[in-house]
Amino acid sequence: NPGISKLIEFTLLYYNENVLGVAKTRLNKISGDIKKLEKLGLLERGFTRAQLDKASKLISMAQDLHSQAKNLVLANPLDFDPDKPKTVKPKSTPRELIEKSLVNIKTAYDIFLKVSKDTRRTLGIE
Repeated sequence: NPGISKLIEFTLLYYNENVLGVAKTRLNKISGDIKKLEKLGLLERGFTRAQLDKASKLISMAQDLHSQAKNLVLANPLDFDPDKPKTVKPKSTPRELIEKSLVNIKTAYDIFLKVSKDTRRTLGIE
């Protein structure tokens, strides 16, 4: 049923938006904590920079996918002209875009866990 499908896409869209917000907040908190530990001399400068940069890039890509899905879901149906031929079909459905976004966020969280383990190991906290 197309109506139910649209409702699910709409719900997933706003769930994904919340998950993105939490991931961004988490990245900022982890980055801030690492900087504090570096300033205290407990970690080498740049200790996790490459990993956190990768997580940041994944979250940014997730945000881009979310924006694409949002544009498709919230497209105004009143702008639809049935007599006008469709020249471009979207490459991905909103659901596919949201799924890809969530995969990127999950991968960023995998990086967060690795950073945590590496930091604990370096600090002698296991």
